[in-house]
Amino acid sequence: MIIRNLMVIFVVTLSRRLRSITNFFLANLAVADLCVGIFCVFQNLSMYLIPSYGAVFGASAAVVLNSCRRSYRTAGFGRSN
Repeated sequence: MIIRNLMVIFVVTLSRRLRSITNFFLANLAVADLCVGIFCVFQNLSMYLIPSYGAVFGASAAVVLNSCRRSYRTAGFGRSN
């Protein structure tokens, strides 16, 4: 998924023939998909795989990650336990 999105961005940026409004829109979707993959997927993966953050990352990281977990649940996306 990451490689495909990077290829779309790379091709639309470098190829003059592919610089159209539609292709810029597709490149913007690829950038948005990369951002979701980087900022959301990895954070949620760490939330589900590592139950106690303090033991692994330290107390300050535990506070930050737990606040992210609460905001994610408030939005209605996470599991309730």
